[in-house]
Amino acid sequence: MWHIRISKRNLTNKQRDYIADLTDAEAHSTIEPYYFTLHEILESRHFCEIIIEGSRKALKNLCAMFRDNFNGTITYRVLP
Repeated sequence: MWHIRISKRNLTNKQRDYIADLTDAEAHSTIEPYYFTLHEILESRHFCEIIIEGSRKALKNLCAMFRDNFNGTITYRVLP
């Protein structure tokens, strides 16, 4: 399982909704090598945290999609 954190000084409701919509759409439309299961999206004023289960390829693909569509800091780590 992976923990992805997208942070920015002030995330608007529109930006948080956009991140959630992108993640949900990607979870439903990816092909086999990039497939992942979305477990949770946690939102705050300064960050969004996303917990997924999938391969490293899936994680890299999702992070690349965020970098292409969103201006913020993206970090990730493996969950025990």
